[in-house]
Amino acid sequence: MQAHTICLRCHQKCHLIAEVVEGRVVAVVDAAPVNRMPACREACPIGMDVPGYLIAASQGKFEKAMEIIRDTNPFPMVCGRICHHPCEKECIRGVVDEAVAIMSVKRFVADYARRSGWKPAPVSRSRKETVAIIGAGPAGLTAAHDLAKAGFGVTVFEASTEAGGMLARVIPEFKLPKTSVRADVEYLKALGVNIKTNTPIGQDLTVESLLKAHDAVLIAIGSPVPKILRVPGSDLQGLFYALPLLEDLKKGEQVPMNGRVVVIGGGNTAMDVARAAIRLGAKEVHLACVESLKSMPADPWEVDNAIREGVKIHPSLAPEKFRDDGRRRIAGVDFRRVAACRIGDDGDLAWTLQEGPGTEFSLAAEREWSLPSGRPLPCHLCKSTAALS
Repeated sequence: MQAHTICLRCHQKCHLIAEVVEGRVVAVVDAAPVNRMPACREACPIGMDVPGYLIAASQGKFEKAMEIIRDTNPFPMVCGRICHHPCEKECIRGVVDEAVAIMSVKRFVADYARRSGWKPAPVSRSRKETVAIIGAGPAGLTAAHDLAKAGFGVTVFEASTEAGGMLARVIPEFKLPKTSVRADVEYLKALGVNIKTNTPIGQDLTVESLLKAHDAVLIAIGSPVPKILRVPGSDLQGLFYALPLLEDLKKGEQVPMNGRVVVIGGGNTAMDVARAAIRLGAKEVHLACVESLKSMPADPWEVDNAIREGVKIHPSLAPEKFRDDGRRRIAGVDFRRVAACRIGDDGDLAWTLQEGPGTEFSLAAEREWSLPSGRPLPCHLCKSTAALS
């Protein structure tokens, strides 16, 4: 085990790192800035050379900056728009005034490279082995990027009509335009990655046949197993699960929302649904979550954006029942106030409820019905719910 500092209190001030074994300090290392990785790079999940591309960009060497970014990041167009940018939180410049706008610089450099028509040279094959990747989402395409740069032959198989996974199919257009995802995918193709869309695995093409044709197979299909919000009334018409709804909206399907919309969930997906509802014409959008306002899993700027656009947030509420309007359509949601939240032993969020009078809370969900299909949508991946009626 390695502690950040001797006393675990002053990470940014103390440059001593202690090696702790069974509660005893066995070694101390000087981790002064001159001897350690820059804090911004250290905070980056993929270890990007943040100072390198910031310096290049500051000198007007935008192609050089793009080369540095692309060395580790196959999605600069995407990350320039939706990255949670932990690098900025650790930026040492913040000690002086404020952190460098690292994500915005990345976005500028990526947009500049795209406008200028900059494309990479294909990576030459240095290895005879080939790898098949099932799934062209962020994980599959990142693996394809790294394998291609290492000299392997890579073919990605995607069941959908377009590569990008959730990036292309779910994240709202107002946050991440499809053109940005496509630009990053085109870069990977130019690098030498072969991407086959409209190619599902299971019937004509199987994992067994891929193993015979390639030296290795990577399965990167995400986590499509549904998580259902199991409370009374969850089978009523007018209840939509977030990701299928966002996917339909991304396809251009219209779901008029001209009344009151209730969104259940406290993560970024819930914020996306709430902000999408505003754009679709909802008169009011209310968002309820079991977490407190300070402990919501959504990024703070996502919460701020939602509030600024008119979303009303109700924290510390657990859904107890979806109310029926008498015609098997949702009329509202009944909640109970939450006393505390925790992560359970199974990794899921768990909570305890307040007891006694005044702990009940209800939100109405009202609108005129004009759905294009009238069908309930199944849940995928998250419990953020848009309940409309």
